[in-house]
Amino acid sequence: MIDKLTPRFLDKSSDYKLVRKTSLIDALNIYVDTETGEDHTAGVIKPIKGTQAIVGDFAENQTYKAIGSVTDENTGVVYFFVWSSDSAEHSIWAYDSRGVLPNVLSYVDGVPNFGLPQKGTLYRVLKSNQLKFPGNGFVKGDVVYTNTREFDKYDDTRFGPYPEKDALLYFTDNKNEPRKVNVYRALIEGSPVATLTDQLDFICACPRVPLERPDFLFKADLDRDVNNFATTPGFQFAYQAIYKDGLESAISPYSVMAFPPSVVDRGALTTDNILAHNKCEITIPAQGGEVEAVKILARYGNGANFIEIQEVENEKPYETSLYLLKQQDQTSMSFYANYELNEFTMNSAQLQYQGYTVEKLPEVGFHSVGESLFDNHMTYYGQTTASYMRVQPGEDTPADRGFTNAQSLLLFGQANTVSFENAYNATNAPEGFVMRLDSRHEIQAPMKLGSVDLVPYAVGRATVYDDDFNAYNGNDENVRLWGSAGLRAHTQFNKTISNLDSRLFDLHNIRHIIEPSVDVSFSGTSIEATDLPIFDYDVEGLRDGTTVSVGLRNTFQTQRGGPGRWRSVDWLIVDSHYVVSSDDAEPNPNVLAHYFGYRPEYTRGGEYFHTSVAWMISDSLASMSEFTYDFDQDKLTQWRTGLTLEHSPVLATFVDYQEIDTLDTRLLTYGFSYRITSKYFMTFAHRMDFSSGGDDQRSIDVTLVRELPRWHLIGLYSLDETDGDQTFGIMLMPLGLGGSKYGRPLYGAALR
Repeated sequence: MIDKLTPRFLDKSSDYKLVRKTSLIDALNIYVDTETGEDHTAGVIKPIKGTQAIVGDFAENQTYKAIGSVTDENTGVVYFFVWSSDSAEHSIWAYDSRGVLPNVLSYVDGVPNFGLPQKGTLYRVLKSNQLKFPGNGFVKGDVVYTNTREFDKYDDTRFGPYPEKDALLYFTDNKNEPRKVNVYRALIEGSPVATLTDQLDFICACPRVPLERPDFLFKADLDRDVNNFATTPGFQFAYQAIYKDGLESAISPYSVMAFPPSVVDRGALTTDNILAHNKCEITIPAQGGEVEAVKILARYGNGANFIEIQEVENEKPYETSLYLLKQQDQTSMSFYANYELNEFTMNSAQLQYQGYTVEKLPEVGFHSVGESLFDNHMTYYGQTTASYMRVQPGEDTPADRGFTNAQSLLLFGQANTVSFENAYNATNAPEGFVMRLDSRHEIQAPMKLGSVDLVPYAVGRATVYDDDFNAYNGNDENVRLWGSAGLRAHTQFNKTISNLDSRLFDLHNIRHIIEPSVDVSFSGTSIEATDLPIFDYDVEGLRDGTTVSVGLRNTFQTQRGGPGRWRSVDWLIVDSHYVVSSDDAEPNPNVLAHYFGYRPEYTRGGEYFHTSVAWMISDSLASMSEFTYDFDQDKLTQWRTGLTLEHSPVLATFVDYQEIDTLDTRLLTYGFSYRITSKYFMTFAHRMDFSSGGDDQRSIDVTLVRELPRWHLIGLYSLDETDGDQTFGIMLMPLGLGGSKYGRPLYGAALR
């Protein structure tokens, strides 16, 4: 008996002897419809449709042959790979049956002009002689989706029928290395033609491995008085290339171990010149055009894991001011110019005290840092600047900044209802541009007395103005001479406590370093600081008289990381200074007491004790505290404490409390920073004022930042109860405008 059952199931995996009567073992002339048309026939078995010709932009007198294809089931686009007798005509094509691919009609100044998507259209995705398809071969492909979206770059394609994610077409011919193409980017922008490297980076599936080491150079940072490299076991640097399609390369070869030259030679030289190399500049080799960003990595010593320092764009950022620097060995020449575009005064600590900003158009400087003299028996430091400058006082009042009348009289010497501009003009200080030439020269003669390092030093300084400020101080002198002489003494003891382990405090052995120091300085001047208008505190605001500082620094180091990954960590640092000055040093109770060891002339006069404590509780939790006791006022003038917790690489929280008795200020600040995605991050900060009369005034700042190529798109919300203001804003800011060596941040904590 013959069964007349129509096969209804496709079964390719079972043994032929086990195939059911209702199954078929192959289906060469039918297909399962995946479309959902008007007849709702999705999933129905249908006969294969007949073929029809499609027209493409193929060159004449050339032979073409399709050697492979792949279908994107989500978009219905069929990609096929075409070999040609002309190697330059090897190509990839896409047949769009639904009208989801971009239809670029023309380009205007490099910007694509889009038309409406067209159904049933054949597009050439890519044509390149680097495809090198074999004439008798076969190409196997597959489609993978990424988290990027090329269509978001253009207003015409941001919305509409276009796919939500980019499609990466991976393919191989089993002869060349695996390939990949970002289909939508290739259709809109085309393939790069600048260099062969860029062409290969565009089509190769495996990101090119960087083969050049990063380089580094130690320089002097004149704005810092410490060298954080002095006690480290060195650093090694590496980098990864981040490509436009979101792929990351392997890690580059490691740099050589980075040690500051002055630290390496410290034991062999009689001079101590570690500040000549307290900044490390990392240079990344030039990257190709397909590289969108570079991830800079570093590790502590040569045994720890690498950590990410920063991800930087593979292009030049915008500049906010003009700053030129030429440095060679221990000497440098600088050129700086800035201009205040705004009529209001920024609310920074220094500007709060001055009440004005200073324009410099320009300032030219020559610096010499740690130049050896007389066969290393002496060291010379020099700094000469020429400035053309003008004061720009703020038009607001101290009350606008939240100062009470008592605080304003104490800090600014004016009622809180008087504008800074009127108060400045009332002093008869110059309103126009002033020329100033300032030259400072210091000689040190380091020597050793047993285990004690002794550094006698002498400083001479001359400052010349083109104005005698007679209307300001009744003095017709326009040249100020200032000089200082002193002696620094420093020694160090250490003891290692082995076999000490504590899981509670994350300790593995302890090394205790004790560093006592004494600094005595004598200074004199021909014009007192009170008789000069203050353009820069580190020029006009110099102290004279005698000052003695006695310091004691305790550093407790431990090891963390585990077997095979041990690294040294400064677990606890307690740094204390007792400072006393002669009566002619003129202590100013309006200025918080602080000692500057590298420039004693910046130190405030009087008698006080200052201690700072830094505690690295764990690798993710840190604490910082400090306090100052003023013996002249017989009280604790300021103290603060804070915690920072890094919950993960994307989330960090902080809390900080400080009291400043001079201002009768008690401030509690807490907040967090959170990186939402690789392009978005936000910050939140809430400050509460518990001062007497403060009425719990508070400010809240919330910032959402979208990182764009060379720009930041910033959404801001601010609540300030001092002024009774609520602010909403959107800013589009070029990179670099948020702050630099000479600039000032323009919005909250968003760039911190």
